[in-house]
Amino acid sequence: MPEREQRTRPLGVDLDEALLAEAAESLGTTTKRATINGASAEFVAAARRRRFVEPVDEGVFDDLRDQDVMRGAGR
Repeated sequence: MPEREQRTRPLGVDLDEALLAEAAESLGTTTKRATINGASAEFVAAARRRRFVEPVDEGVFDDLRDQDVMRGAGR
């Protein structure tokens, strides 16, 4: 994976300071950069977990609870 470009100048993004402060408290971060990077990482991890769980929610593995199906699986 290519390295990400490091920005050295401000982006000029209008941030919700109250939301940023709450995120910093939850993450235990002390800088805006660390808070934004930490929140982004948490968001991506949560999205990956949701994608992993979707097949379960859709019933893809429901047969695993069916004892007749499972008894036949060993044959």
